[in-house]
Amino acid sequence: MYVWTDIKVEVKFTCGNVDASIRYGVKELDCTIQTLKRSRLIE
Repeated sequence: MYVWTDIKVEVKFTCGNVDASIRYGVKELDCTIQTLKRSRLIE
């Protein structure tokens, strides 16, 4: 329904906690950024 749905799913895989993404909007961005950095380091 909302754009947040995609973000929640993304955070669920990256941080493993959808509730955290809802309660902490900034934290979810940090998790996504950290995951992207890790992915770049791995790949």
